[in-house]
Amino acid sequence: MTMLLLLAGMLSGARITLVTLADETVSDTTASPTNASARYKLEADGDIVRTLANGGATDLGDWVIPRSAAGAAYECRATILSGSLSSGTAGSWLPLSADEEWGRAQTTNGTSQCVFTLEIRNTATLLVLATVTITLDAEQTVGG
Repeated sequence: MTMLLLLAGMLSGARITLVTLADETVSDTTASPTNASARYKLEADGDIVRTLANGGATDLGDWVIPRSAAGAAYECRATILSGSLSSGTAGSWLPLSADEEWGRAQTTNGTSQCVFTLEIRNTATLLVLATVTITLDAEQTVGG
């Protein structure tokens, strides 16, 4: 699924909250001896950030609109489809009152990948509001 938008919660006055995620591939390629690192983060303030060893951090947008709705009302869960994470937690619901980040690193020449589904749910209703696929690719090449 390339984009999922879902109305997360209205019902309190005129406030409408939208949870939005998109499938993402985060790829980092470095030359040895620099380690490759591809990271994807949901921030407690509502931002989505991609971080690469070769390229720094990039804001990919917001996972909740308005961002003022972010925080303890939501949880996220990563479920590994293939590969493995170098950092971050998979398999458990984690509160989005704190930043949550998942990463894949490559510390020797070669490539590594992790593919996982990422879900966000409302903590009160336990309703899953968004589900996407995140791919983390890290490649370290022979230095010149």
